[in-house]
Order: sequence, then structure tokens, then C-alpha cells
Amino acid sequence: RRDASFRQASVAEVASVLANRAPANPQDLASLVLDHLRIIENQLRGDDTNGLKLFRRDDGKTPKSENDCRDALIQRLRGPLLPLGVHIEKEAQAAHDTRPDMRAQFMEPGHRLRVPIELKKEGHRELWSAWRTQLRPYTLDPECDGVGIYLVLWFGIEPRPSPEGIRPSTPQQLTDLLRAMIPEEDRRRIHVVVVDLSIPN
Repeated sequence: RRDASFRQASVAEVASVLANRAPANPQDLASLVLDHLRIIENQLRGDDTNGLKLFRRDDGKTPKSENDCRDALIQRLRGPLLPLGVHIEKEAQAAHDTRPDMRAQFMEPGHRLRVPIELKKEGHRELWSAWRTQLRPYTLDPECDGVGIYLVLWFGIEPRPSPEGIRPSTPQQLTDLLRAMIPEEDRRRIHVVVVDLSIPN
């Protein structure tokens, strides 16, 4: 159904993307969110106000819960995206009474785009399967056009080994392993991003 409903972007949509204006389609909306996640990561890692501690408990070392980390990220995403008309919601209603951790949504008269975002920490028991069992079903919403973001938070403390027994040692290695698991026909729609929240030595 997803492949059958695919359509090429119109000339107007392509022009909107090139002009860096409002998102033209779900893929464009996902790219916008991914760009801002990278900006936030760079800000946190170069921040002189210890922004990385927003994601840790009072001891300054132990990561906060997944929901607390999600809320801290949402706070940082909403500020720059809201002026562009993009709303970041948490646990938004999806098909079959399911709820993705987050969802990016853009609305204008007669036009709505959505991108579900599934978030997991590096040690979550479903780290290696949630992109398939949780995220992919959310992308079946026609307003998503099969597009979704799998967002993993890297603390560098105890990443879960892959089904093949490989324990990633860097955010990039985790990214590569996860991307390799996604079938080639899905890779342009299911975006994997690992945000590095480890404390520099």
C-alpha cells in the first residue's frame, strides 16, 4: 500500500524545499527535524552550561528515564521548529490506539504532514527491533507516507549488544549497525539518528 501510494514531489514542493521554506512533504519534514537534532547535539556537546546534565540524574552520571530524556529533547526542539509551523508532540495518538514517543506535525489549510519518532536509549531491550515492531507500523498513516525517525540516545555506558553479539563502542558504529538491519527499500523512509549524550573525557 505504501509503495502504491508513492508519488513524486511536485515542482512547487521541490521549489519550497530548495528555498528552505515550510516542509513540502514528510521526507522534507523528517530532514528538517534531523537537522535540528544534530544542531541540538552540537550545542549540548559544546555547551558551557553543562547541557548534557539535563539528561542525567542528580549524581551527574546516571542517565534519566527515557521519558525524561524525551521531554528534555522536545523542549529544545520546539523553540526553533515552532516558528516554521512544525509542532513536536509527545505520545501522539496513532493507528490502532498506539502512540509513538514523539511526532513532528506540520499543518496548513488542506495540507497536513506527520513524521512519527520512536525513541530508545542505548541499553533498551528492544533497541534492535523497535524500528520494525514499533516505528514502521506508525509510518503507515497516509500523512506519514512511510516516513519515520528512529532516535537512539547514546550515553556510552552500557549499549545493548546486537543480535549477532556485537556491542557498539561508538555512536557511529551503533548507527551503522542499525541502518544495516533495515531493508534497502525502507532505508530512504526509516531514518536512524543516534544522538551522542556521552560526557566527554
